[in-house]
Amino acid sequence: MPNPNLTAAILATGSELTLGRSTDTNSAYLSTVLNSFGVEVLRHVTVGDNLEVLIDLFRECYQKYQVVLCTGGLGPTEDDLTRLAAARALNQSLTFRPELAESVSQYIIKRWGQMPVNNYRQAWLPQQALAVPNHLGTAPAFAFDEDERLMLFMPGVPVEMKGIVNNWLKPRLLEKFADRVGFTETLVLKSAGQGESSVDLLLADLLRSGPNPYLGLLSGLNETRILITARGQNPEETARLIQPLAQEVIQRLGPHYLGQGPNASLTSAAAEIILQRGLTLGLIDHLTGGRLATSLTDHLPQTHRAPFLTVPEDQWPQPDPQWGGDLWLIMGGRSSAPNLLDPDATITIDMEIRLLARQGSTFQLVAQSEHAFTGVRAGALTRGSSYAALLLWNYLKDLG
Repeated sequence: MPNPNLTAAILATGSELTLGRSTDTNSAYLSTVLNSFGVEVLRHVTVGDNLEVLIDLFRECYQKYQVVLCTGGLGPTEDDLTRLAAARALNQSLTFRPELAESVSQYIIKRWGQMPVNNYRQAWLPQQALAVPNHLGTAPAFAFDEDERLMLFMPGVPVEMKGIVNNWLKPRLLEKFADRVGFTETLVLKSAGQGESSVDLLLADLLRSGPNPYLGLLSGLNETRILITARGQNPEETARLIQPLAQEVIQRLGPHYLGQGPNASLTSAAAEIILQRGLTLGLIDHLTGGRLATSLTDHLPQTHRAPFLTVPEDQWPQPDPQWGGDLWLIMGGRSSAPNLLDPDATITIDMEIRLLARQGSTFQLVAQSEHAFTGVRAGALTRGSSYAALLLWNYLKDLG
């Protein structure tokens, strides 16, 4: 099994991140990559363009973690401080690399016709740094690749960073830490109809049992995700670790078990039961703007759908038996404002959900629920849609 002490930090630099003008997606991607190799990511840091702060951070992380990945700050402008900060953090001088200057020059002239003089900054690297090729941009990456440590500095442009990860980082991890990296797999199980705290009580001893496999919880909208993560040398080993724990979790969840995988949802689970039982479902929505209809359409073919109707908020039509349908789900009530167009407005919703089942030539009420809540409009309407999906799923799974 991979050594659990192979730890990592991921650093994202740039004042555009700390000012909120750009979103750091690089760190999430890099965490996924490192975890897939069995490297335990312990730290994410976003830091602005401040030389002294960068120096302290680079020095601290180099001393503390076996793998350090940093993105950003390798461009040609005055605020691109990563090269200088890395050199000072490791007590090195910057040295000019003529081969990098030539490479940068050829790349820029080929695309823009002339080489601005400030681009030559990108050819200065810390003295003992290893230049790492960047085939998709002008900023050379570099690494400190010594003993039991690997510290890699990459451009912040996602496509350039991912090219370096695939072409250099992954092969290097396998070569450098051959006896310490491995394979990581996460299985997602989902529970519905009970809160995260209830799931925690059901699985408390399993949550404490780690670290391999490791079990964690994430709360969602009327759902709780149970994440089972295992590290091993190959997929077969991780599967052997995960499956017994997964079976125990599913058994304990009982009727609250929703499904497996990140795409399992209340609507997909309800649609699966409708298909299995050969039912058809109709929908009348005069509150959430068709959100549940959109989700159900992704999982339920037309042959199992009666009309899906979105109607104005001041109407509450009843299904006509001539429309067909074995079940009809009706979402109604009142919001604080009838206009559904502004997704950022805060609204209060008083919601009533009814589920009708065909009884001969009429429909009978078989389940209903009421909810009152406040939130940003788009989120509140999605929340209402989730309550309706939960009512539908609860009824279907109890049909026997």
